[in-house]
Amino acid sequence: MKFSVIVPIHNEEKFLIYSLPSIFRLHPDEVILLFDRCTDRSIEVARKVSEKFNYLSKTKFIILNEPSPEWMCRVAYVSRYGFRIAKNEIILKTDADVILDDKAITRALSFIGKRG
Repeated sequence: MKFSVIVPIHNEEKFLIYSLPSIFRLHPDEVILLFDRCTDRSIEVARKVSEKFNYLSKTKFIILNEPSPEWMCRVAYVSRYGFRIAKNEIILKTDADVILDDKAITRALSFIGKRG
């Protein structure tokens, strides 16, 4: 099953070494990393982890620096940006500080499009 993963990121360099491998173990068709005004090494860390897991070619690095609605709406704004550019109908949205359980997510994905 083809699906995309979108991840809003704001200064998460310490967590990406844990969260990105959990995403890559799901074998998504595309990973969209949305760097929201990062001032740390998040982009560099994400590139290294993507390369290590041979996912560089399936990963889009989007850098967002433009202003948006007030800060409380920023994560929603960045997430919607990712939803608009995802190429698959099935999209998993997660956060940069979340480690996914690949077995549970794979099991849940197997139910998509099935009745009962």
